[in-house]
Amino acid sequence: QDQGNYEEAVKLYNQSLRTFEELGDKSGIASTLGQLGNIHSHQGNYEEAVKLYNQSLKIKEELGDKRGIASTLHQLGNIHQDQGNYEEAVKLYNQSLRTFEELGDKSGIA
Repeated sequence: QDQGNYEEAVKLYNQSLRTFEELGDKSGIASTLGQLGNIHSHQGNYEEAVKLYNQSLKIKEELGDKRGIASTLHQLGNIHQDQGNYEEAVKLYNQSLRTFEELGDKSGIA
């Protein structure tokens, strides 16, 4: 992914996703869905990225992963910002900010 070889990255993430699903590892599933969302976002395929981020977000909410929730909300905000949907972006950024504040996560707040 970091080398820009998105096709290979998607292939490997999909293999990882299947393995996490077989193991019932929800945290791994959520993380991998987020990584796939990142790839689609970088490629400008925002509809697919939003779908993947929302799947990841749902799992993170089920797990009570507040840091993961805040990060995913931020990623969704980035997509809306990139698309010029600033009102929705600000809403998502504020949700993310509140969660990072609850956690006392200064890096996330910044």
